[in-house]
Amino acid sequence: LASSGWSHAFLTEKHSWLYPDREFDQAHMEQLKSGEQGKWQYLTNDEIDDAGGAEFKNWICLAGAMDGRQAEVVEYLDTWIFNSEKCWALFPSGGKNGN
Repeated sequence: LASSGWSHAFLTEKHSWLYPDREFDQAHMEQLKSGEQGKWQYLTNDEIDDAGGAEFKNWICLAGAMDGRQAEVVEYLDTWIFNSEKCWALFPSGGKNGN
């Protein structure tokens, strides 16, 4: 089970610190839903930092550890008014390694 905020408004200068980087988060949510989170390994620190995605780096580690498992997105909170968007996901056992 994983949960955290993704992009954070107070870390995103390009939005005047007012709202999260919704475009970054939505693109990566679609990848998570479709099992393409392996693509996250190619993101650069500059791309992540530009999005205010300090906590998203934890999800990249999780994606590597859960290689072969399809996430079940439990909930995703897309927002203009909170400091960050939130994601909750479950990675059930039974992946390619049978774990």
